[in-house]
Amino acid sequence: MTQETEYTEYDDGDEYADEAEEAELAPLEEAAIREKVVYPSPDQTVIVNRLSKEFSSADEIIHAVDGVSFTLEARQFAAITGPSGCGKTTLLYLLGSLEKPSAGQIIIDGVDVTSLSGREADLFRRKKIGFVFQSFHLIPNLTALENVMLPMEIAGVPRSLRAERAQYLLRRVDVQDKRHHFKPGKLSGGQQQRVAIARALANDPAVILADEPTGNLDSKNSRQLVLLLRQLAQQGRTVVMVTHDRSIARQADVRIELLDGQITAMSRLSSQSKEVGKGSGAAPTPTPLRKKRRPAPRGARGRG
Repeated sequence: MTQETEYTEYDDGDEYADEAEEAELAPLEEAAIREKVVYPSPDQTVIVNRLSKEFSSADEIIHAVDGVSFTLEARQFAAITGPSGCGKTTLLYLLGSLEKPSAGQIIIDGVDVTSLSGREADLFRRKKIGFVFQSFHLIPNLTALENVMLPMEIAGVPRSLRAERAQYLLRRVDVQDKRHHFKPGKLSGGQQQRVAIARALANDPAVILADEPTGNLDSKNSRQLVLLLRQLAQQGRTVVMVTHDRSIARQADVRIELLDGQITAMSRLSSQSKEVGKGSGAAPTPTPLRKKRRPAPRGARGRG
């Protein structure tokens, strides 16, 4: 086990309060978040209701996300697809409370995220959300182990537990022990993405949000990464991935297709399909969600 080093700011200059201040404020903020709990169905980890996000550009209003609604459950792996500019990344950032919606509601793990203040949202992200990005966003002057330890330090995890848990998580995503002390520049793209996933798991989040996580990987590493994300979902989390690759999206339990900020199609795996696809290499076939037909008006039934 290597000697630990205290880091109080990211390499890009974003500063964080010291541990004493965090320890003092955290109980107050956690109490404030508990007041925002709305108690949805225990199976529903993510609830999105009529969500919208608008941006102003010159004299034009851009509807990046336009009245989107859906629910996701624990143990589900969801893929959001669509052409460039359709609102996929904006939707992901809204789910992660990195953006504030213009309208609508997001409930994650029982908490109304849209009602959180800035400090509350920061604390919520640390506890409940794990992010995985296309460009990894690892701190270049920290080792793999130190990168995974960093979110735990910010969240106030005791110093004695950080290295032990970071080692466990790196092993869990198949990063060999000898590479735990390598800096990102000495790791392959696939290894860096695995370190990024271990870092996303550092504080045991309920939801993992992945933005084009295979974009910088070759086909072999992409397949392995998607398999890993599916396994993480099966272990009890909700995993939401944005991707352009439809072959990857076909492996998801839930597929959401966006166009111009709106959901144009959505499909879910039936329970029977899940059992058939379990353990097999082929992706099971999702069942399309169909809108219920409205009953015909009286007097209209039977008309040709």
